[in-house]
Amino acid sequence: MQKLEIKENFSKLFLALFTTEILEIINSIRKENLQQGTYNELKANLTKWVIESKSNFDNTIKDNKKLQLITSFFNVEIYFAENLTKLIAAISSFPYANRDRLYSTRIFLDFHTFHKTVLNMYEITNSIITESQEAENVIMFTIVSKEFPKIDLIIEVLEIIKNLISSIEDIYNEKTDHRIYLLDTGSNTNIGVESGTTVVKVLFDIFKEIWIWMINRKHYKQKLKNTEFLNDLIVIEKIHEMVKSGVLTEEDGARFKEEFIRDVNSLLSNNTVPRKLLLEENTQSNQQSLLDYNEIRLLEKG
Repeated sequence: MQKLEIKENFSKLFLALFTTEILEIINSIRKENLQQGTYNELKANLTKWVIESKSNFDNTIKDNKKLQLITSFFNVEIYFAENLTKLIAAISSFPYANRDRLYSTRIFLDFHTFHKTVLNMYEITNSIITESQEAENVIMFTIVSKEFPKIDLIIEVLEIIKNLISSIEDIYNEKTDHRIYLLDTGSNTNIGVESGTTVVKVLFDIFKEIWIWMINRKHYKQKLKNTEFLNDLIVIEKIHEMVKSGVLTEEDGARFKEEFIRDVNSLLSNNTVPRKLLLEENTQSNQQSLLDYNEIRLLEKG
C-alpha cells in the first residue's frame, strides 16, 4: 500500500468514525463547570455519534484493504456489538452528580483511547507531502528498506525523532517550533524534520559521527562490542558537562543520556539515518552498509 493511499484511507477512517465529534464531547464532559442540562445533552449527542460511528465502521471493514489497515494498528474489539452496548449503557447510567465515575469505567477509557489513537494516526499520515521541501533548518531522514516499510514502523520512527528533538531542545536550551513530514518519493521513505538551527545541526552531527565509525570497517569491527562508543558522542559529552557545572542533576543527566542513546540506537536499528549521508559517494553502497550493520548487530546479540 503506497504512502498516499495510506494517507487517504486514514483520512476517510477519521471522518467516517466521527472522531472529532466524539473527542470534543468527551473533552467537554470533563469540564469542571459543566451544567447539568449541558451534561445530559452531551451524553445524548455522544450516544448518537457512537451509533453513527458503529454504522460507518461496519461499512468500512467490508473493504479488505481498509480492514487490514485498521486491524493491523487498532484494537477493533471496542467496536464489537456487545462492547458498544456496554459503552452506551455506561454513558446513560451515570447521572450528573456521578459523572466523574464515567471515566473510571474500562469500556469508556478504551473507547476514548481508540479515538485518540485514530486522531494521532490521522495527524501523522496527513503530513505526507509529494515533493521535497528541503530548505534551511531542515534535515531529511531516510528509512532504508528493500520494500515499503509497514505503517507501524513509520510511526515508531516518527515518534523516536520527536523524542530526539525534545531531548536536544532540553539539553541545548533551544525551544523552537518544529514540523515533521513524510515525503512520498521513491522506494525508500523519507522524513523531513524542520526545526531550529541547533536542533538540526546536532541531529546531523550525531549520525555523522556514527556513520564515519560504522562504514570504517576495521574501526567498526573493533568497536562493535564496545558500548563506550556512544558515550563519546558530542551530545553525551555535553550532558556530562552540564552535570559537572550543576545545570543538570546527576539523575537528570543519567536520564537524558539513557534516553538519548536508546533513541539513537532505535533509529539505527530501524535502518534510519540522515539522507545526506546516504547520498555521499555511492548511495547504493551506503544503503547496503546500513543494512549490513544491523544484520551484524543481530548476529552479535544472537
